[in-house]
Formats: sequence, structure tokens, C-alpha cells
Amino acid sequence: MTTAQNSPRTFEEFWTSYLRAHRHRETRVMHMAGTVAAAACVAGFAKTGRPAWLAAALVAGYGPAWAAHAVLEKNTPKTLANPLWSLRADIRMLASALTGTLDKELRDAGVSAEGPMSAGSL
Repeated sequence: MTTAQNSPRTFEEFWTSYLRAHRHRETRVMHMAGTVAAAACVAGFAKTGRPAWLAAALVAGYGPAWAAHAVLEKNTPKTLANPLWSLRADIRMLASALTGTLDKELRDAGVSAEGPMSAGSL
């Protein structure tokens, strides 16, 4: 377990704190939508080679997620503490939602999937 004074030492510790920082369903939905939109922008860059797609990926991925943290969660995005683990966690959250395992992941982290806007774990 981690505290404010020490950072997670493993990705699994980070993952637990990441889930706890995403208690609102709306935040998780905005993160997942941003992850998909950012991936589409990266694909646009791969197809065209135009760097504007990479800038668009950052805005599409981080914009909705950071807005949700400011408005709904009232916390600091985990991206600022560990950008690579945060990206990995965004992808894992999306994959967990798509495979139907996110509810269990949330419960294991002590987060109720029955929180705000509680139509499942998304």
C-alpha cells in the first residue's frame, strides 16, 4: 500500500491507486473515450505522417480525462505522477471494461461500481 509520502513501487500498486482515483463512472467513461480517440489520432499519424495528429492525440486523450478529474473526482490526474504507468492503466481499464472484468478490479481496489451513474463499471 502507498501513502502520499511514497510513490507506488510496482504497477499493481499504481493500478490500485489509479482505480481509487477513478471512482465516478463518468470519469471512467471519459477516460475510455479519450483513450479510443487518442488511438485513432495515433493511427491518423501512422497513416499520414502529419505531426498534427500527435498533438490531436494528446488533446483527445488528456482533455476529457483531466476535465473529469477536475470536475467530478476533484483530484489530480495520475498522469502527472507517472505518465507511462498512467497510459498503461488507461489501456488496462479500457481492456477490463471490454472483457467484463472491470467490476471485479474495482471491487478488489475497494471502489464500488455502484457509485454515481451506476449502470455497471464503465
